[in-house]
Amino acid sequence: MSIFCNKCNYKNMNNANFCQGCGEKLIATETDGTLMAGVVLNNRYEIKRLVKTGGFGSVYEALDRTNNIICAVKEMLNSSSDTPEEREYLSVRFKREKETFHDLSHPNLAISKDAFIEHNRYYLVMDYIEGKDLYTIMTEDYRGNGIPEATVIEWTKQMLDALDYLHSQSPPVIYRDLKPENVMFRYSDSRIIIIDMGLAR
Repeated sequence: MSIFCNKCNYKNMNNANFCQGCGEKLIATETDGTLMAGVVLNNRYEIKRLVKTGGFGSVYEALDRTNNIICAVKEMLNSSSDTPEEREYLSVRFKREKETFHDLSHPNLAISKDAFIEHNRYYLVMDYIEGKDLYTIMTEDYRGNGIPEATVIEWTKQMLDALDYLHSQSPPVIYRDLKPENVMFRYSDSRIIIIDMGLAR
């Protein structure tokens, strides 16, 4: 296996700590670019497993070694092949999500705990939600047959309460990306949690 440099994309040996092409410190990744289990970020967050990956990056389950608590680490990639406009958009999105999450506190919102940049990648640390997103529930659990009305009403009330809270901020926070993939059902208390504030304004 090889480790590709996030800065110059040079292909390094799998035991290299620094890029042979540009000297950048390397981070152990799988062939698809996702982080390997065991990688420690910011001298604190130990990656346990990949939860999901998408166009802008990946989400991992991690252990916060300072307090031995499981958390979610959201990674936003900044590739050397990106255009200056794409890199600027990613930087703005990271900053917006970091600032938007920072002062919010609501039982139906995933709460941000930390944010940092390491190895040319942007990271947000949030509450880990043990559960399923609504898209998975609709397509796999109910197989498109429809969720019971009382359940839908209860989940909707929780989502609306969170949105009302966001809209009541000064200035108001507009979520802008409400979809089943961004709404989690948490197993521990059957609560609906809205995640991913990357497009919020």
